[in-house]
Amino acid sequence: AEGSRSLGTIPAPPASLPRCFVNRSVSAHGGCALEKQVKRFAIVAGLAGLSVSLDVHAEDSVAPVIVTATRTAQTADEALAAVTVITREQINASQAKDVAELLRFEAGIDIARNGGPGQQTSVFLRGTDSNHTLVLIDGVRVNPGTIGAPAWQNIDPAMIDRVEIVRGPRSTLYGSDAIGGVIQIFTHRATTGTRVTASAGGGTFDSQDGAIGAHHASSHWRAGADVSRQVSDGYPARTDATTDSGYNNTSINAYGGLTFGAFDAELSHWQASGRTAYHDFLLLPLSQDFSNRKTALAIKATPITPWVTILRVGQARDHIDQVQNNDFAHTDRTSVDWQNDLQLGRHNLLTLGAYQADEHTEALSYGTQFDVDTETRALYAQDQLQLGANSLLAAWRTTRHETFGTHHTGELSYGYQFSHAVRAYASY
Repeated sequence: AEGSRSLGTIPAPPASLPRCFVNRSVSAHGGCALEKQVKRFAIVAGLAGLSVSLDVHAEDSVAPVIVTATRTAQTADEALAAVTVITREQINASQAKDVAELLRFEAGIDIARNGGPGQQTSVFLRGTDSNHTLVLIDGVRVNPGTIGAPAWQNIDPAMIDRVEIVRGPRSTLYGSDAIGGVIQIFTHRATTGTRVTASAGGGTFDSQDGAIGAHHASSHWRAGADVSRQVSDGYPARTDATTDSGYNNTSINAYGGLTFGAFDAELSHWQASGRTAYHDFLLLPLSQDFSNRKTALAIKATPITPWVTILRVGQARDHIDQVQNNDFAHTDRTSVDWQNDLQLGRHNLLTLGAYQADEHTEALSYGTQFDVDTETRALYAQDQLQLGANSLLAAWRTTRHETFGTHHTGELSYGYQFSHAVRAYASY
């Protein structure tokens, strides 16, 4: 039905490696402290899978540290990809009510929305389909197994510390969902000391929102939680409708972590739940209950100095249940991702990993039922080499999908640093 996200037709690290990694300062949550975002522009051309880019940035700018482009810590201007970071300061200034509003002014991203708060929202990255962008929350994939596009409208920015956007294919590292690129959302984490936050707001259409959070970090442990609530009467989701389409959303983010020497472990949970009203094709008012959540256990260790290993076990849920009838769409996925980074001298970083996901998707829509279990297994490898002004990246992935069989994906990228402020790279 129009306005419904899933219940229509159901388809069957300057001259060497990134300095953050060399200094072993990357955290289990995903990176070093963020700094001022680099100012740059890019000239891009594509031909038969080949992309060429020229990056220019200010001499005195300091790029933020990212982890999404290569799964390892590096500054944004070192990545052989088009990368943007949305910082917490930018999020606060935006006053956005969902993550799609954060993305709408970013280059290469188009947003489509079916109405007001909570209505179906789609994100198109570099012209690809809405289900061709991989979305990670703290490293865990949240794309559902039905339409493939996540519930952008239900992700409250009050829970978010930063967003990393990587444009262009990343399928060798993340699988087939990352055709258009990867958008990774990092929820709040404590870095040092104690921090308590609170906010409240209101607006037209009888809209109110509020959030509260408390976080603490010491040398050996960290913990924190955030809770937010959004409520709005909304407005008619269709121009010819006469009743408002309301929305409410309660979001929770919680985590706890321990650090002892070279060992770090963290358990985290994020969820959003509530109800969205909309109109069907006959202008009848309908509503659906939603539940989106992510739970993850991440363990990082350094058994020996050149080797860093990260094990992440995740569980993701995307549920929609119609209020007026028995239609529903449910996706539950358990995943295990084991990543190993081997620093082979100062100029070479090798990443080897294995991924496994077991997904259960079940749906009922207009009498048509869908109930499928899907198993995915993958092995991936990436080698980053830095020789003076030359950067080279080679990657390979082999994926065995229960439905589509075994497939292979590769990537080869080369970059040259002409000066501190100018660099060109090409990827295939």
